[in-house]
Amino acid sequence: SLASFLTTSSTKLDQLMTNFGTSNYSQSYCYQGKITSLPYLIATAQYDKDRLQSIVNSALSTYLKRYYDEVDLTVSVDYMDPTTERLDLKVGGIVTDGKFNFDMAGLLRYEGGLFQEWMKDANNGG
Repeated sequence: SLASFLTTSSTKLDQLMTNFGTSNYSQSYCYQGKITSLPYLIATAQYDKDRLQSIVNSALSTYLKRYYDEVDLTVSVDYMDPTTERLDLKVGGIVTDGKFNFDMAGLLRYEGGLFQEWMKDANNGG
């Protein structure tokens, strides 16, 4: 598919963030346990705010380093309600692709056991 040949970093970053939110930890037999998955990280942290921030920051940084030369992220829980399974994670930072730095800022929303959306504040840079 042409989607795998994304050329603009903004589009590439948006697609990577959406994949991170929708991927299932055990979706592949060959790569079982190696898929970076937001739903799995949420289940692992069991709504422990500090643990969730830490493991999402680590996993997301490692995931994005597969596609960018440098990644500097900050992840924080913006909203959490275990009764509705709603969670908003603020993600901000800079990714570097060659000589170019790209600001990334947005919100990952997860609700009712499902990834809802990646709402970007800004995915551009220079």
